[in-house]
Amino acid sequence: MPISERRFGTPLPGYKPGYVTIFIRKVSRRLGRADTTDIILISGILLIPFQVVQISVLQPAHFWMVAVLALIIIRGKVRINSVEVGVFLSCMAAATAMTVLQPEDRIKSGEQLLKFLFVYPGFYIVGRYLGHASLRKTLPFGYLFLAMFLVFQIIVEKLQVPIIFQQIDFGIGALHGTFKERNWLSSYFFLLSYLLLLRTSGERRFIPFFLLNGVVTVLTLNKTSIVACGLVFLLRSRTPLVAKFAAVFVGASLYIAVLGNEFTQEKINVKLEEERGLAFQSSIELIEKNPLGYGFGFVEAYFAKGSERIKGLGLGTNSVFAVPLDMAIIAGVFGVAFWLVFFCGVGLGFNTIITLFPIAVVTLLNPLHQSEMYYLLIGIFVSTSLKAKFVAVPLSAIRRKFGREWTSEAKRI
Repeated sequence: MPISERRFGTPLPGYKPGYVTIFIRKVSRRLGRADTTDIILISGILLIPFQVVQISVLQPAHFWMVAVLALIIIRGKVRINSVEVGVFLSCMAAATAMTVLQPEDRIKSGEQLLKFLFVYPGFYIVGRYLGHASLRKTLPFGYLFLAMFLVFQIIVEKLQVPIIFQQIDFGIGALHGTFKERNWLSSYFFLLSYLLLLRTSGERRFIPFFLLNGVVTVLTLNKTSIVACGLVFLLRSRTPLVAKFAAVFVGASLYIAVLGNEFTQEKINVKLEEERGLAFQSSIELIEKNPLGYGFGFVEAYFAKGSERIKGLGLGTNSVFAVPLDMAIIAGVFGVAFWLVFFCGVGLGFNTIITLFPIAVVTLLNPLHQSEMYYLLIGIFVSTSLKAKFVAVPLSAIRRKFGREWTSEAKRI
């Protein structure tokens, strides 16, 4: 066909578009299919990392949450069940009562009340809505987006970009970018890559999952997210059990080889005698002394004035290292119930328990209950688990046994 007779937009004979052209076309098509849910989700995951940017105590993601929550309420799309409501209200009632009635020294108890009564549940409700609304749709981001955003974090830290970057006194040499801590940066990429993994099938999905989180682990020197990745592989891969443990052994060997200097006898002794081990012992003593809990703002004040100094606790730190311990200090047995439901999935179906298990393990090592990001993503995971079938888990007999329960729970929600 002569060129003069070609219609505009018809490719030339033998023309093969390059990778960049193909990528641009795919992005354009995906943007053309974007709806309100896509816009809400992508704007949220783009705003959450900017933790240093604050107006008073509010971050950009807080304004986003308030706007989306208002939209959800107006449209009548709040998707939470009686278990979640009951446990949340009982925990908050107990914690508020302990805060008001007990004459203990407190620091930032009002701020903690605001976060637990409004901010954290707000992010969770938004997450539940997004997980339900986007279940049968392609997510508006992928591993390429996460890789590009990781490069952006590296550039921000290298250039120390004003307003969105802030230097910190601990974890020198570890990447934290626009986040307040390296742990939050590592958690961000783990949670979003875990969501991508749950929405895909096949064993090849673990390649970009481990590649991304492996790079993030090396850059942040964070040791807990990669442990969660190993648990995800054990629970979600269809490979034989022997092959799973062999892969985990190889991964653990590489992990120790890269971060071996973090496991010296001296550093382990410091962790046990001056940091987490001592914090665990002190927390148990507090719980035994008052099983009902101490309310909000107590932990920071108690460890700030304590005669025995514990690394990582005191002024500026409002929780101990383990979520169940901290929630028990705040609200006693009601606080533990809060952890079991919202971080372990107890009472929300067996599928939810399996999905949240890697996160539940990490909560034993890090105070994830003080992160808006976790409430948002856990909300998405819960809605996804209640409405979707398993991608891959072991113990097929148990899966068959609980099948009806999952189905009825999904219909009810």
